Amino acid sequence: MMNKRLTDILIQDFGVDEAALIEAQRIKAEQNTTLTEVLLKKKLLSESQLLKAYARLYDMPYVQK
Repeated sequence: MMNKRLTDILIQDFGVDEAALIEAQRIKAEQNTTLTEVLLKKKLLSESQLLKAYARLYDMPYVQK
């Protein structure tokens, strides 16, 4: 499951608190939105950190604007 692996990256590589991710998953389901939107709205990560996490998830280089 992609979100499981993404959450592992967020916890291990970006220091996101596991409890905060569980809460974000709950909000995602409750509000029928994406995990990305919740993470950004709750300011658990910056946009660039989230892009770096997705780059790792898909094994792609992160290229900053």
